[in-house]
Amino acid sequence: MGRCFAIVAALWLVAMPAPAKEVVVDLELVLAVDISSSIDEEEARLQRKGYVNAILRPDVIRAI
Repeated sequence: MGRCFAIVAALWLVAMPAPAKEVVVDLELVLAVDISSSIDEEEARLQRKGYVNAILRPDVIRAI
């Protein structure tokens, strides 16, 4: 149920109309996090650590 809600929420955010003022961007980044009870605290910590490690990589920073 929680995963389904997260997917629906992410799709809703993507489908929202653009603001009236046009903004040009090079990258749109969406980070999805599993907050359901199907993962334990250790797995959740591992996911968060993976996001931090990925986002701090120089090549990712340059891409952003």
